[in-house]
Amino acid sequence: STQIAPKVDSDDRAWTPRDVAHYLGVSVRQLTDQRHEDTTFPRPRMVGRCPRWAPDAIRAWVALASEPPPMPPRRTGSAVRRVH
Repeated sequence: STQIAPKVDSDDRAWTPRDVAHYLGVSVRQLTDQRHEDTTFPRPRMVGRCPRWAPDAIRAWVALASEPPPMPPRRTGSAVRRVH
C-alpha cells in the first residue's frame, strides 16, 4: 500500500525569502537589506542555511509597521516655557 502525503495549504508552509519579498512587493535584495537594517523584522527559522518565516509573523510585522506611531507625551505645567 502506498501512502499519500497530505496536501499542504500554501498558508501553512514556511515562506522563503522569495515568498516574503513577493508579499512585501520588494526585491529579494531589498528584503535582505531590510532584514539587516530593521531590528523589528521577524527573525527567520533557519532550515539548514536557508531562512524561512511563518506567514503569520510577516503579516503581523506588516500590520505593526502600518500602525501610526504613538503620540509623544504632552508637556504640562512649569516644564513648558514660553519665549517672549
